[in-house]
Amino acid sequence: VAQLLEAGADPDLEDGSGRTPLQLIQYLKDAQPQDMTGLANRMSLVEIERSMNRYMWEDVPVTSVVDERMDGERVLYQVEWADGGEMQWLPADQLHPGLIEDFEAGLESAEFEAIVDARENV
Repeated sequence: VAQLLEAGADPDLEDGSGRTPLQLIQYLKDAQPQDMTGLANRMSLVEIERSMNRYMWEDVPVTSVVDERMDGERVLYQVEWADGGEMQWLPADQLHPGLIEDFEAGLESAEFEAIVDARENV
């Protein structure tokens, strides 16, 4: 899998059923017997999934939580990314608890560009 991805294989290419490779791996893991007979196959599929994730995703930090909504029983938070990418809705378990706490407390954050005036003897 790693060699295919390094050679330029498209990890987002869908199969005839509309599944991406990661979705297909999840489907295959779920289809394995839940006893010892399926253990080796499940472990192999987990390793393939980890290998794909290492090559597919780059780490981009979330800068802030800007909104929240309910999705059935769980809360989703709309986040802004440090690289300016498109905002996304993520569940709480994918976010740092401090970001959620800041949002719920009404705290805002901003980056400064320059110091325009410095005071002395304050």
